[in-house]
Amino acid sequence: PRSEGPVLYDQILSLFQTVGLSPHIAQQVTQPQTVLGLVSAGIGLALMPACLQNLKRAGVIYRSLQQPTPVLEFALAYRSDLASPSLVRFLSLLKEDPEPEDLQVDSEELGSGSVLTQGGARVLG
Repeated sequence: PRSEGPVLYDQILSLFQTVGLSPHIAQQVTQPQTVLGLVSAGIGLALMPACLQNLKRAGVIYRSLQQPTPVLEFALAYRSDLASPSLVRFLSLLKEDPEPEDLQVDSEELGSGSVLTQGGARVLG
C-alpha cells in the first residue's frame, strides 16, 4: 500500500509506466507470504525483493527484472553515546572506502551525535 511506503510505491508504478503498462491493483498486502499466496491463487503478479526468491509456493515462478529496479536509500540510527567496537566495525562495513582500522571513535563529539571519524573528518553522525 502507498501508505506503507509512498516512495517505493511510486517507483514501482513508474516502472510499469516506463513499459507502457498501467496495473489494475486488486489487492494490497504487506506480508511476503500473503503476497505469494495471492500470486499462487492466480490473483495476479507481484514485484518482490530478489532476496525473497527462496520462499516457494506452488505454481509461482520468479523472474529477474531487466529494467533498472527501484532503489531505496537507508539510514542507520544509533545512539551517539554508545560507541562500542561492534558499532565501529559495523559502521565501517557501511562505507565503501574506509578500512576498520581507519575509523575511530571520537570521544570529544560523543554528545553531538558524531561518533565515527576518519582522518579527523566526520564520516557518520
